[in-house]
Amino acid sequence: MKPQTHFLARRLHLLGCIGLLLAAALAACKPYKPEPPCRETLTITERNGQRVLQAVNGVYLKENFPVRNCVSKPYSDDPYKRNYVQSGSYSAAWYEGKLFDAEDQIPLRQAGKWPAGVKSIVNLVTISFPAAEDIAQTQKSSPVLDWWFQPAIPHQRYPIDLLPNFGLDVPDPQAGVGPVKSKPTVYWAVRGSQGPNTPPYTTFCSMKSPPDWDGKNYSPEATKEKDVSWLIQAETSETHTIGNTCRGYVSAGNGKPVSAMIDVPGSALKDIDKIYKAASQKLSELTVD
Repeated sequence: MKPQTHFLARRLHLLGCIGLLLAAALAACKPYKPEPPCRETLTITERNGQRVLQAVNGVYLKENFPVRNCVSKPYSDDPYKRNYVQSGSYSAAWYEGKLFDAEDQIPLRQAGKWPAGVKSIVNLVTISFPAAEDIAQTQKSSPVLDWWFQPAIPHQRYPIDLLPNFGLDVPDPQAGVGPVKSKPTVYWAVRGSQGPNTPPYTTFCSMKSPPDWDGKNYSPEATKEKDVSWLIQAETSETHTIGNTCRGYVSAGNGKPVSAMIDVPGSALKDIDKIYKAASQKLSELTVD
């Protein structure tokens, strides 16, 4: 065989092999299909005369529940069968002692009765649905201790009470007198939020530093972030853009396993006790018996 013919034959053979490999690769690749939005995959059924969704822990929800994420159940690898609500989120303006979401505001806006200056936005950042076994495990591994809520030192401006013992392994003998030792931050009880058999809701808040703070020294002694006497009379920032001035958790008032991380802005902190009560009621209203 002539050298030119031999070279051509080898080249044709090589090209043939590459072609076969490409064909095999293309056959193995499945066409990309984007995940559909939750509203297209969630299962809608009827319960007690209402169209409902179902959360991953079995709780029934109103059809207009503000869905954030959905998931398969049992937990399948198939992303196209996400029939259950995994989480939600909710935002509402706090106005005249009530929560007004966008839908609530429509009739007031149409009637020209919604004021333009309402900027105190309360966010239920993540609405979640804990499973019964997870709740039981948490209660077993991290029990809430009664002495965490004693002493409860009232704030002079807001309906929150400082909890210097909260989360500690043993009670602090200097609690309420010496610097707050709770970690990683300082915790407050939402005043009046305790039930007959449940402790109060807790929150952590961003308080202003003393007016003479130089803005450079971040030691607790300079910022007074652990100083009881300063904390219980300190003001919080009322900048409307700060959504998590006070962050905590709230649960449905009807006892269903629904909870939410809640952000209360500084401009509404004077009403945080009322806001937690309203948020707890809202979570209840999103469920169906």
